[in-house]
Amino acid sequence: MPKRAVTPSEFRAAAEQLRMSPAILSGGFAFLTGVTGGDAQGQIPEEACPTRARPSGR
Repeated sequence: MPKRAVTPSEFRAAAEQLRMSPAILSGGFAFLTGVTGGDAQGQIPEEACPTRARPSGR
């Protein structure tokens, strides 16, 4: 089954550094890496999550 990496241009540098893409398309499915949404600076926009949860393990 063919696979296609999905990497928006804004995340290309991070994806290359981490050696992964945010998603893979294969067989009609999108497999996500679990990367949370964020802006180009790596911050989660306040309007996307008005009540933030505390990170676990801290």
